Amino acid sequence: MATAESKPKSTQQFDRDSVLTLIGTALLLAVPAFTIGGQPTGVRAGTVFALLVLAATAAFGRAAYRGTLPRPFNGSGVLMLMSAFALLAALSVGWSLLPNDSYLDAIRLIAYTAVLATAALAAQLLPNRTREIIAGIVIAAALISGYALLSRVMPGWFPESDAFARLRMPFEYWNAVGSVAAFGLLGALWLGTQRSAASWQQVTSYPLGGVFFVTLMLSQSRGALLAAILGVAIWLLIVDRRLRSTAWLVAVVAVGSIVVAWAFGQPALSLDAVVLSDRQSTGRVLAVALVLMSAVLAAIGYAVERRRTSVALPPARRYAVGKVLLIALAIAPFALIGGIAVTADNGIGAIPDRASALFEGTATAPTNSPDRLTQTTSLRARYWNDAFKVYDKHAWKGTGADTYSVARLPYRTDIIDVLHAHGFVPQVLSDLGVVGLLLTLALALSWLVLAFRAAGARRASPTKWLEHADDRRLAEIAILLVAVAFGVQSAIDWTWFIPGVALFGLIAAGWVAGSRSAHPNSDASAIDEGERWRAARAVAIAFVGVAVAFAVYQPVRAQKKVNAGFDVVSTNPAAALGLGQDAHDLDPTSADAFFLISTAQNNLDQSKAADRTLMVVATEQPGNPETWLRLAEFRLDVTSDPSGAISALLPLLYQSPNNQRGIVLLDLAKAARIDELLTAEADRARRKLERELKKLQRELEQQELAAPIAP
Repeated sequence: MATAESKPKSTQQFDRDSVLTLIGTALLLAVPAFTIGGQPTGVRAGTVFALLVLAATAAFGRAAYRGTLPRPFNGSGVLMLMSAFALLAALSVGWSLLPNDSYLDAIRLIAYTAVLATAALAAQLLPNRTREIIAGIVIAAALISGYALLSRVMPGWFPESDAFARLRMPFEYWNAVGSVAAFGLLGALWLGTQRSAASWQQVTSYPLGGVFFVTLMLSQSRGALLAAILGVAIWLLIVDRRLRSTAWLVAVVAVGSIVVAWAFGQPALSLDAVVLSDRQSTGRVLAVALVLMSAVLAAIGYAVERRRTSVALPPARRYAVGKVLLIALAIAPFALIGGIAVTADNGIGAIPDRASALFEGTATAPTNSPDRLTQTTSLRARYWNDAFKVYDKHAWKGTGADTYSVARLPYRTDIIDVLHAHGFVPQVLSDLGVVGLLLTLALALSWLVLAFRAAGARRASPTKWLEHADDRRLAEIAILLVAVAFGVQSAIDWTWFIPGVALFGLIAAGWVAGSRSAHPNSDASAIDEGERWRAARAVAIAFVGVAVAFAVYQPVRAQKKVNAGFDVVSTNPAAALGLGQDAHDLDPTSADAFFLISTAQNNLDQSKAADRTLMVVATEQPGNPETWLRLAEFRLDVTSDPSGAISALLPLLYQSPNNQRGIVLLDLAKAARIDELLTAEADRARRKLERELKKLQRELEQQELAAPIAP
């Protein structure tokens, strides 16, 4: 009989610093997800961005004052490239089609850079807290996934607008939910394969994995599923705990699939717009199913741990089983291709057709049901084709950061209003051109070099890179895979723009960039200077950081004044006018400030001034369709100037020929102009007739005077 596997004594020390690191990581990731949701801009998002910059400032300032700021700083190359990318976005405001959107995107990138830098600093100052970081990621992902499932368990607690089958809360976007579930699944996989952790932690990982798997599948996100599969495949390839990992994965997927299969068979969980009463009754059953799933997985986890500590496979057999698993992993892609060939009508010949469906500009949207998980068609092909057309026209510097939504308008052949290209590379090509692409490639390559180092890459086979690695070392790999999963998902979606999702990837990427494993030959040491120099350095960091945070917060202040102005514009237009002017001073790129000023001027009976204000913003932001639409609506509805409305709509419809709102306004303006012309013509005819009648009357009067008087 094989000897029992001796479980190493737990080396995790849950001291005060460990708990603070874990809770801090979880809060940093969870709070933005619930406060911002899926909105990349707005008052809440801007406030969070400013707080992130201040947090980074505090971290670097504290390290500088205490003399613990590393020199050289690991990951400085990645941070410099990321800073250059943010700077390019800021510079693009000068040539942007949407200056305000580019300004806000630059602010977002500044905050992202601050998070990346803080994570790299933490990796160097807290090298022994890697497990707490990945555990914090798991906790945050569990909170978000649990909330997403709660929206189906208790649908009455959520708005009626959440009547979709796919999980979308708290981001209001299903692919974002699926991405976070994928991150959590990778972290839970590490948690369940530890050797030095307490048994309760490994047992807990099983129901956590089930929750993440069910959330991932019910989000019906193909991109997130692909990212999760790739992350798991890399884990099985380079981590030498394949038996533990396989046992964990088989249990989680097998039990979780039962719940998923049942859920996909329920109309209330697989179809949109099902009545609330049906969703509530099905939700109660789903709650019971999730509880039973968690209990079964916990029992399986307990049994697996007991079995592992009592009976262990001999090393030779363990090695043989590991080889079989690697072979199965290698042939899995070919099995997938064979499955496509078997299920397709044209056999193997259907594979090129299904692959080309991913890139056809005429591709149709997949069904919004569980069937989408087996479909290859996607509207991304249209979005990418439009992005490449924009790039052909603006190859060098693009149309400005985050301007794809209007840059595609001259090229689109549909009436779909889409904000992003649903792919990082097409988006960068459209927004920032060749310069942005080169920076992106440099950033990706520099980080990948560090990632390979962190993974222990060497000339030996990848299956031997991490032989005999301990739990802390593998925690770094789990963090690395979270960053990889985020990169894969961002490559085929717009989750990069959602802060609640992006923070997971940024913290993971920053940790890898600054970790000692990625810099094995680094001789980084603390900066040893006198107290005065350390204080001066800390003050300088604080000054720069606070200044940046202040600049980041200016659009928030402007938007608050705009909101306050619109609240009082009907009752106190003079005050609203002052608020609009203040908002414009804070953020000159804000079109909303111009709209507020124009509305206030009109309410003050200054219609000509209001028209001039709208004309100014339209000429300053000619690529912004909203400016021309507002001007046309004002001229049509307020000043009764259909000709002016038509002249305002011509630039809009030139760049966006199928803008539905513009087409409707143009029809209304044409009808009003026709009525105006008919009325004018009728007036001219009436006046002409009146003149002729008066002339005839005078002639009659003269004839009466000339007639002889009868005797």
